[in-house]
Amino acid sequence: MNRSTDWLNAAAREGIITDEQASALRAFANDHQTDGESDPSGPAERDSQSEGAHLLYYIGGLIAIGAMTVFMTLGWEQFGGGALSGIAFIYAVGGLWATERLYQSRLHTPAGLLAAFVVVLTPIAVYGIQLELGMWPEDETYRTWLTGFDGRGLMLQSATLIVGGVLLARYRLPFLTMPLVVVAWYIMMNLTPYFASGDVPSDTLYRSVAIGAGALLLVLALWIDRQRYERDFAFWLYTVGALSMWGSLTITAIATDWALLWYAAASVVFMVAGVSVQRRVFTILGALGLAGYLFYLARDIFRDSIWFPFALTFIGLSIVAFGVWWQRNEQAIYQHIQKWLPM
Repeated sequence: MNRSTDWLNAAAREGIITDEQASALRAFANDHQTDGESDPSGPAERDSQSEGAHLLYYIGGLIAIGAMTVFMTLGWEQFGGGALSGIAFIYAVGGLWATERLYQSRLHTPAGLLAAFVVVLTPIAVYGIQLELGMWPEDETYRTWLTGFDGRGLMLQSATLIVGGVLLARYRLPFLTMPLVVVAWYIMMNLTPYFASGDVPSDTLYRSVAIGAGALLLVLALWIDRQRYERDFAFWLYTVGALSMWGSLTITAIATDWALLWYAAASVVFMVAGVSVQRRVFTILGALGLAGYLFYLARDIFRDSIWFPFALTFIGLSIVAFGVWWQRNEQAIYQHIQKWLPM
């Protein structure tokens, strides 16, 4: 939650400033805010001044992280366990050196990306050691660790969480929470077979676990928000948690027509939650879900009718009009909702 917004709302309620002054200050802050990883307690970090530099940071950092995760190929297996661990170790040492230099130079965004790169190298290093010790059969590969929850997979996942936690405690950079949240989500999903009554968990059970995992991440994100940290450590918890819940609800709604009405209600709740905690991911997902439900109704009611295009046009323009009304009244809506929240 935006800390400055909380103070402005409190000051307006106490009569220290007027509502108009609070709105003006809020607009001024929004126009001049820096990225979520800057340090409000000190001078703005240098890299917060260039959106172009930020774009390059994220493109380069995410390509490097992707190369060590989702784009890992079977060719890496040919190196052998010892070579894999050695490559990961050399990369990690270089990544840590660069992270420290960038952090000391107050270039927090690239420092956070490189620190996350070091975290994703951890399971590769551990996997190489396991491979060297003969702990993996020939028909299994590195990617198995994401979906496996035996002793080997748990060792890789735990090592990733430990290294990520140590680096997060050292550098206090919000982007470091991203690999931690993703791995934690995988661990919770890998617990699904233990809740199954049969040998193979059903798709329904997986969707239910995804909803529960998302809810746990959101509860943790709310708790972190209440700690009033100067940096946004809850962002990735909110993002992964919301995507987990919304994705599972969407698949369930598509699979079972009777759940569509509940899906529409959940979409409205997401939109309200987005206003309550000032997180756009909820608002965007809720809006997409509600729009999808309205398009479904239009298609079902006006199927093969000349009125179908008119119905779609009306729905689209109505959503735009609702967006205009929302923008004009967002702060008043937010303040009203805040009165009912314990935060």
